[in-house]
Amino acid sequence: MLDFVVFKEVCENLFEDLKKLVEARHNPIHTTRYEEKWIELRERVDKVMRALQKPSVEAQDQTVNNWFQEVVRNLKEVEVSKDKTKLYISDSPFFMDTSAIISIVVQDDLNLS
Repeated sequence: MLDFVVFKEVCENLFEDLKKLVEARHNPIHTTRYEEKWIELRERVDKVMRALQKPSVEAQDQTVNNWFQEVVRNLKEVEVSKDKTKLYISDSPFFMDTSAIISIVVQDDLNLS
């Protein structure tokens, strides 16, 4: 699970380092190479983004998988039955005559016996 308090602190630290680099752009002398500081900051940002991306993508995949399994379960629960000329869908609070909705061709193609 993502700890947003920690994530916020990490982002704030990255922002402060970024702000220092931007403010130091007019300094003629730096203790370390200015460009190296930018590279290090970009690597830290990439590391944080990778760490955030992996659990987020995994959670999204799990959500889609759960949703799909629920759809499959619901489809299995729907039972189609035929009463001579009318087609009904059961497992609902009421029975609805779907014969007017589903065309004769589709009805004839279904093996409902």
